[in-house]
Amino acid sequence: MTEGRTNLLSFLKGASSFTFLFALLVIAKKMSLEIPTQHVDGAFQTASALYRINDGQFPGRDFFPYLGIGVTYLLYPTFLTLGENLSASVFSSYLFVFLSGWAATLSLVALIIKPPRFSSLAFTSAIVFAITFTLHSLVFSPFVADLISSPGASLRLVRALIPFIVALVIFWIDNRNLPERYQLVATGAAIGTSLIWSSDYAYTTALVFSSAALIVQIKRGLNDLFRRLAIVATSTMTFGAFLLSISTAGHPIRYLAYGFKDVAKDQWWYFGPYNAESKIFNLSDMSKIFTPDVLASTCVLLVSFVIWAWTRHDRLLLAASVGLVTFLSGLVASVGGHLDGYFDAFVFWASIAAITFTFNLVGALISKQLLSRPRPAFRLIGVASVFTLFFALAVGQYNSMAQRKDNLQLSSEMMYVSELGGYISTEWDDYINFARKNSEAPVIEEYWGILGAISTAKPLWKVDSVIHALGNVRDDAERQLDGAEYIVSSKFDASPVWQPWSVSQNFWFYGKLLREWSPVISSPRTIVWQKANINSRSLSLNCEIFNSGSKFRIPSGDAEYFRVNLQLGTRRPPTSRTLLFIRNNISFAPGSEGYVSVDPNATEVTIPVYRPERDSEFDLFSLGYDGDLHLTDCEYSPIYRSNPDYLRKGSRNALLITNGYWLNGVARNGYQFLLPDTEEDFIRFRPGNVVVMENGEKREIYRVQRRSGFLFVRVKGGKLDASEVGLPTNFKVLNIL
Repeated sequence: MTEGRTNLLSFLKGASSFTFLFALLVIAKKMSLEIPTQHVDGAFQTASALYRINDGQFPGRDFFPYLGIGVTYLLYPTFLTLGENLSASVFSSYLFVFLSGWAATLSLVALIIKPPRFSSLAFTSAIVFAITFTLHSLVFSPFVADLISSPGASLRLVRALIPFIVALVIFWIDNRNLPERYQLVATGAAIGTSLIWSSDYAYTTALVFSSAALIVQIKRGLNDLFRRLAIVATSTMTFGAFLLSISTAGHPIRYLAYGFKDVAKDQWWYFGPYNAESKIFNLSDMSKIFTPDVLASTCVLLVSFVIWAWTRHDRLLLAASVGLVTFLSGLVASVGGHLDGYFDAFVFWASIAAITFTFNLVGALISKQLLSRPRPAFRLIGVASVFTLFFALAVGQYNSMAQRKDNLQLSSEMMYVSELGGYISTEWDDYINFARKNSEAPVIEEYWGILGAISTAKPLWKVDSVIHALGNVRDDAERQLDGAEYIVSSKFDASPVWQPWSVSQNFWFYGKLLREWSPVISSPRTIVWQKANINSRSLSLNCEIFNSGSKFRIPSGDAEYFRVNLQLGTRRPPTSRTLLFIRNNISFAPGSEGYVSVDPNATEVTIPVYRPERDSEFDLFSLGYDGDLHLTDCEYSPIYRSNPDYLRKGSRNALLITNGYWLNGVARNGYQFLLPDTEEDFIRFRPGNVVVMENGEKREIYRVQRRSGFLFVRVKGGKLDASEVGLPTNFKVLNIL
């Protein structure tokens, strides 16, 4: 190949990478033009931490970031540069999800293929990243495609980035001509950096790469082995402790206590889904994690270790170690909480590794001339074709972004809010003006949101939402309610699934609102409450306990909603994993089915209940414990200050979600529908069977995936007409297998 053609090839590779990056920037900008308004959206928990850092607060000392320290600080410079507002937070979130996917791919390409130039590395990794996204979007797992294209509820891909970065840094250190001592210290420092990342990846990363360092040092000889290991271990612990101390302003113990004590104590029983299929109760349940995607990814992981053992290349050990970290992190989160997509990063790693190993194999075959070597002109045409595709992507996304911006500017139904940095529906005008007028008032929000983004007062809570007030932090949060001038809660219509769930799980919060506070203004999705000089406390009466203490009855009367205080008898063995449920007919979140999950170690609980006109009986039951469990006392009092905006029972059909993607649980522009996850439906809706929809249309089931308490059922054929096929709960199944 001539020098001119080589230079042109390098230029096109660099231009392709730059164009791909530009496309990602434009997409992030497009997504940040319109301000999110769904307060249960993960965009707000990300923004909350960024706003707090911008106010001079520190994790651990002043607040507890749900995303972890490192992830929050990673996003902060972009957030600061682009305006320190909600739009800047959304832009940062999308951008770093995209960059994390590309960086993760780049890391594995560097470790497996080891391209000679950075231009080739960036170019190849962009291709692999694009292929991975396309394959999962169209064929394999839409959940993995969503992982690498959307921040979701908690920036899972950014949280999963740390093992990829640590592996790449260690690889870079190993290829530098450094004195041995410096190399060992730098390796330990790279591992120690992971300790300030999100808790689900920090400690697995440190453990796995410490083990990898041990293997590498043993491989390099037994002479002075303990000295070398001591240097790595000391560097890891020293650097990790230093970063934790600096980033928390000297409060690392309190930060760690929140994750290891407060969150770990409650997340098992507090968060759903609650059905047995979504929880790991014992070792025999471990098979639940091995879905087809996870099983295939595990095979890729095993093959990766075999290839390393065969070649003895340290870089391949690092690549396999990344996969092991993503697997272990998914395992820890699934066992500690529930099965809910925590292995998506593992599947993503396996996809990249499989594609990259394939590229490497093809390259090896070509280099050995087992295949015809392509002519230089063909290589140039190939690179030019990739550049053309990326350029078309960038131009298309830019035009889409510009069109969206024009539409928002011209729309009479949208308005620009300077404090937020983006556009929002004019329905929020009164709420925005109220927030501006009361910007200095101390506010507590059920979910930190738009009022908090405009407020200049220091937040009273150390967490971003009621769902993160766990363990002892919940007790502190309850005491601080009286210090607020306003409290913001969610409207039922904003989320018919999660608002009734929150009322049920967080009655320490809602119970106080209903007794001592009154609504003063509302937005399309929220209600603002102010302390009122009222006393809505009513006389407590005794329930009737029967059926050996496993049920209670509330006599008939005028009220529909009640505050019930229950004293619980014999408790579970402390070594068992148990869920304890009490019927309240309000919560119908995934796996709830009209029950509220309570702390299985509690001896007293207070919950809201809805008493249907013809059913005054309520029961309790447990999963994971067959011993004696009964009520010893029960008192109830009516809740007369009820309003359908904030106190309304949920329903199973509320799980048939309607939003921009779904219409009553059917994809608006896709091939799938969803159902509440039950074992009965999981058996009925299996691949190969035929679904008969309400309009008589028949479709063969292609794939079924369990996720977040739902069954995602994908069918063969063309896209579904969501407005015609009816409700998935009314679909029939023809068993042809």
